[in-house]
Amino acid sequence: MNSQNNKVHIDLQIEVDTFVVPEKKFFQTVAEETLIEFNSNFDLLMRLVEVSESRLLNNRYRRSDRPTNVLSFRSSGIEEFLPNYIGDIVMCPSVIKDEAGEQKKSLDAHWAHMIVHGILHLVGFDHGTEHEALIMEERERRVLSGLQISDPYL
Repeated sequence: MNSQNNKVHIDLQIEVDTFVVPEKKFFQTVAEETLIEFNSNFDLLMRLVEVSESRLLNNRYRRSDRPTNVLSFRSSGIEEFLPNYIGDIVMCPSVIKDEAGEQKKSLDAHWAHMIVHGILHLVGFDHGTEHEALIMEERERRVLSGLQISDPYL
């Protein structure tokens, strides 16, 4: 699955006590599939947080006073010291679990989608316009298909 020229290193921080979260290997596999076409090495941080921290960060950086599923923070100004570091992804297991139930998706499929979505933001994809959203969603579908996960937008 992973190109020999493409190595992904993940620092996984689990700051939640009340939820069972996927194994680190799951995060690694999804990250590698997401980044496989880039033919480069990548370092990133994935932090799993409680609802209160998700809400605080979402309010601070997106002016939305509610917790959210995933936030991405691209690296900036540290390339000289950490040339492969692309940024941080903060995910809230509680929100991801609730959304999976509401959307009638498997929890693993929704976790994978949120990881892919967050990583794509770190490498420059966005969904601020309809055109950007179509490009990003198509990329998400392609990556998830490679993981044998069906279209999350159906």
